[in-house]
Amino acid sequence: MKKNCTELKINILRPREGKCQIELRFSNPGSDAESTPMRTTCPLNPQELLPLQLDSAGYGKALADQLFHEPEALAFYREIRAVTEATDQVLRVRLRADNAPDLHALRWELLVDPVTGRPLATSENILFSRFMKGPTFRYVRLQPRAELRALVAVANPVNVNDYNDLAPVDLDGEIKRARNSLNGITVETAGKERPLTLPVLDQCLRKGFDILYLVCHGMLRTDGPRLCLQKEDGTASWESGEKLAHRISDMRQPPRLVVLASCQSAGTGRQIVAGDENSLPQVALAQHLATAGVPAIIAMQGNISMTTVETMMPVFFGELLEDGRIDRAMAVARGAVQERPDFWMPALFLRLRLGCIWDESEGLVKGNEDNQPGFGRGDRWKARGNAVWKKIGQCGHDIKRLRTPFSLGLIAALLAGLVIYFVKYPHQVSKMPLVNKSTDAQQQIISKKNFDSPGDSEAEIKTVSTPESKIEAHDTMTDPITGMEFVSVPGGCFLMGSPDNEEGRNHREGPRHEVCVDGFQMGKYEVTQGQWVKIMGGMEGHQCQFRMGDEYPMEKVSWDEVQEFIVELNKQSKQSGREYRLPTEAEWEYAVRARTTTARYWGDDIFCSQAMYSNSKGNGNDSCMEYTRSEEAPAALTPYSTAPVGSYPHNQFGLYDMLGNVAEFCSNWLGPYPLKKRNPQGPTKGDYRVFRGGGLGSSDSWVRSAARYGLPPHERNYGIGFRLVLPGL
Repeated sequence: MKKNCTELKINILRPREGKCQIELRFSNPGSDAESTPMRTTCPLNPQELLPLQLDSAGYGKALADQLFHEPEALAFYREIRAVTEATDQVLRVRLRADNAPDLHALRWELLVDPVTGRPLATSENILFSRFMKGPTFRYVRLQPRAELRALVAVANPVNVNDYNDLAPVDLDGEIKRARNSLNGITVETAGKERPLTLPVLDQCLRKGFDILYLVCHGMLRTDGPRLCLQKEDGTASWESGEKLAHRISDMRQPPRLVVLASCQSAGTGRQIVAGDENSLPQVALAQHLATAGVPAIIAMQGNISMTTVETMMPVFFGELLEDGRIDRAMAVARGAVQERPDFWMPALFLRLRLGCIWDESEGLVKGNEDNQPGFGRGDRWKARGNAVWKKIGQCGHDIKRLRTPFSLGLIAALLAGLVIYFVKYPHQVSKMPLVNKSTDAQQQIISKKNFDSPGDSEAEIKTVSTPESKIEAHDTMTDPITGMEFVSVPGGCFLMGSPDNEEGRNHREGPRHEVCVDGFQMGKYEVTQGQWVKIMGGMEGHQCQFRMGDEYPMEKVSWDEVQEFIVELNKQSKQSGREYRLPTEAEWEYAVRARTTTARYWGDDIFCSQAMYSNSKGNGNDSCMEYTRSEEAPAALTPYSTAPVGSYPHNQFGLYDMLGNVAEFCSNWLGPYPLKKRNPQGPTKGDYRVFRGGGLGSSDSWVRSAARYGLPPHERNYGIGFRLVLPGL
């Protein structure tokens, strides 16, 4: 039985005064309590580790002694281990060092458990991985296990013997071992029928694969990572790893897991030494792939032997197909080669929240829902019921997932009944109402008749026509301290989420369901940089990505920092009795829709004249950057920047920039939609705080009323800001 995981995130910050700042953040899915992170220091000193590079056990112990040097850090870890063992769970340890790249050169895979003294990286009870920062806004969609596809790409240049330090690659053996290990999923190969050139690899990847297993030689040079692929004639071609990463970044959906059986793909394996130019930190291929959006990467530190690769990788793939957990499979695979001197070289960089290569929710259909975290017994039966109704509504699509004879018989009977009805009463069919999508001249209002409609089913909708130029007038209030304007938003009910056929939809937006919210007042605009300065007394400790002026939205702040702003604002507003807060996710979506059901509050299509989006470097869409330069655009718009608040048309509630400009934080944790129909508050715990609406760097799929994404509460990201609400009218 698959065990649940507790999680310890170790965030190492930039060294100060000879010591590193570290943050230990613990989460336990079995507890409703939210733990407080522990912050302390540690004297990480790479120079002291240099003499131990040939002593793996001594190196790992010395590294643990440095990391958990402070008594409070060691005590915190001991308590975490005790809680995890007492609840029969597995501890997942994630290491992060974004602000200190030289620390990634340390051999963290040799780190030992300070409690037991045994290596972390080979334990199935403590799953170790590194976290490498990637694009926050890129959505990762996992496939069911049965739909996984893998590409095994092998490059064995015919002139490999011309390079004295390169061993021949066993092309046939690598492909055979990979096929045997990945038995049960679709596997395609590249490099056998024709040479593995960069264009060939690119062409294969664009077919859409969940796993890429790339076997080739590689090196990290001063001009970047290089891969030894092939030319058309089969000879060696040292291709830029950065170029491969750029091609993967341009793909609609990059592989979920990339395994690089390539030397120095995670680094040279040498520690950084003061005064040694050859040991300066360089951007390895793994980092380029993480930036390109690959959420799970296995790469090699230093020059790993082909013997270790040939022994380790079949074990990894075999274990991966057992339960889909990448970090557990990696631990078992490392254990299989732990007697070899280079066993520590494979490094796992993981950004998948559950560490799984496939969609674990498939377990609900297969009868394994008792092992799924977050589903109570009643919720499981409701999930089953909703799944059945959804399949019926799709006219039996993917019917193979409903395997009970009763379910199949029920579906067959219902479909047969519908056919008989249509044949016998055709005149009734012609009277069935059609639901039109709303336009700028029509608003679709949800009837309360079907308030208890289940799952993804559409509630009854009635269409109310309004003149195109008519905008509903709402009361406004201006905060006397900040000058923030608030608009009254009347309470009501709406369909939350997106329909299955909405372009750009992802699974987090379902099931579509009816929600009702009480009336509230919402900021007419996003909170500006000038308003932030008025409340916080300045920009100390904050550096907006776009510090353009007081009328521009405040951005590049974390969710936690927004809470500090709200606390200070409420303190200054105490006499007025006002209690500002972030909107709930339900309030935000109700407000952005403003009684529409289309993808955006102005319709389904998107235009650069309606919202600031796709206006940043590297997003592959220059249309909106060109618009900012056109005569039609407001004079204040600038390429590669946010817009002054209120630069674009408002919605039917009189709210500006609800889509685009900057994305906006909500109060909720990101998780499955709650079952509560009125004023839902979202999950009580989680790892990511919800943000909505998309921003200047977002693609059009992000700039929709139903799109929802998340960011760890302590992290900042350019293009994310916020607006506030006041409860009640």
